[in-house]
Amino acid sequence: MKKSLLHLPKHKRDELKRAVSVIREMCDDVEMIILFGSHARGNYKDEEDLAPDRKSGDVSDYDILVVSRLNATAIHHSLWRSISEHCNGLSTLMPFRIIVHDVKFVKKRLKERHFFYSDIVKEGCLLYDSGRYKLRVGKELTPEQQIEIAKEHFENWSESANDFMFGFNKFFETKRYKKAAFLLHQAAESAYKAIELVFTNYVPQGHLLGAADHRIREVLPDLEVIFPCETEADKERFDLFEYAYIGARYDKDFKISKKDLEYFAGRVKLLLKITEKLCTEKIKSFETCL
Repeated sequence: MKKSLLHLPKHKRDELKRAVSVIREMCDDVEMIILFGSHARGNYKDEEDLAPDRKSGDVSDYDILVVSRLNATAIHHSLWRSISEHCNGLSTLMPFRIIVHDVKFVKKRLKERHFFYSDIVKEGCLLYDSGRYKLRVGKELTPEQQIEIAKEHFENWSESANDFMFGFNKFFETKRYKKAAFLLHQAAESAYKAIELVFTNYVPQGHLLGAADHRIREVLPDLEVIFPCETEADKERFDLFEYAYIGARYDKDFKISKKDLEYFAGRVKLLLKITEKLCTEKIKSFETCL
């Protein structure tokens, strides 16, 4: 992990320094404080970087991982709610988003080469370190580990996809199309995540279905086209569906027709079917290596 914040302007470095002081003053069980995400990478967005007439997009948060020694500290929700409120009082423009896990949990995820925590170790900036622990990304996984982790990914994300489809059907039946569009988008995103994680144990943050489809095709070039975009009309319709993640929740002018929803529901159902087939076959392939 990096230790320098010199890629950030002074006022941001000062805000982060004050946040570290707040966290350590309010909690005596802190082993590490790590800045991750866009501020650690340097590709954050300030207000002036965003279009004034934008329909979506906000300034970048300060993403903070706090590593505690005890699990009891990590799950002390009222404490971390209070700490977050104090930290957010330090900046009116850049909100702090704090997640907390105990060191045993983080080390286990790193041993499994979990994408989220591996990225934090590779890209993060260490703001505070007690010096008592070291975080390292694990070695290549054994077939047994691959099976266990792949099954966990598949079960988690396929369950999410099916739950979102259940919700979609309920809202579609009652003609609440905006909410139905968001849930259908989430069902598709969950399916894509299941495939990516089972096949690569990695998926970057983000909610763009087109980008997920492109990444999967790099791994599975023969995958059936789920969302055809051969014509301008196809592209516009897909853009509307992709925008549902933001628009269906925050844009009062967002609209999607029953016909479009029926079309995308059919495509997402196909995606779920393909996801189950591909992930099941991949897990079986790990088992042949035992």
